[in-house]
Amino acid sequence: LKLLPSIIWRQRAKKKYRLMPENCDKFILLSPHFYAPYANFAQVPVANNWDFMPNALSFDEYLPIEKLKQKKKEVLIIARLDETSKRLSMALKIWHEIEKDKELSDWQLNIVGGGKDAGYYKSLCQKMKLSRCHLLGRQPEILTYYESASIFMMTSAYEGFGITLTEAQQMGVVPIAFNSYESLQDIITHKESGVIVPNNDIKSYIKELSELMKNDSYRIRLAQNGLESCKQFSKEKITERWIRLLEETRLKE
Repeated sequence: LKLLPSIIWRQRAKKKYRLMPENCDKFILLSPHFYAPYANFAQVPVANNWDFMPNALSFDEYLPIEKLKQKKKEVLIIARLDETSKRLSMALKIWHEIEKDKELSDWQLNIVGGGKDAGYYKSLCQKMKLSRCHLLGRQPEILTYYESASIFMMTSAYEGFGITLTEAQQMGVVPIAFNSYESLQDIITHKESGVIVPNNDIKSYIKELSELMKNDSYRIRLAQNGLESCKQFSKEKITERWIRLLEETRLKE
């Protein structure tokens, strides 16, 4: 009986998910990697009218490459403080182990964002006695935090695209994230433009994060690659994709 509401929701959702691609000229997802899971959930085949459209970059400028060596020893999280989706308790557990490493005693963790679980995270920080973790709340200007940070942490249970990852790359911040959603591989090439960690593997996350923090040349190389790879999501390129898609749709009418 406890499962009944979930079963009913899934059946209704499947019906809606089946109707959507059947009743449009173009059916757009954020990534081609979402095709298979969508088709599996809705129990429909991938059709010719399916296409994908990534989110465009947020900022108009890229961090100048010469500023990479001016980065501070800061790890950054920008997220809505919601445990169900963002799982920041995992980030705090990871940081708890980082603070034990004497070689990393000059690194700081800044968490920017607000949400319903802000109090919960504050109590976790106190319980773990984290001395170098700073809950900064909502901030009107986030660009300065990206410009200062060297590494960006993501521990989300799921994302549609993960715009904060491309924001990080655009500002020369190396992203590290759990492999918890399909479009992640569109943004990060493992150990080339960021780091992808097996989902829920906290030990591996700690190891990979520590390596990024201790190896300056490795971290700067990934930051340089990220600055280049994120250009595939430039506003100009995404606009061109939209125009081409709309033109294709118009010609079929």
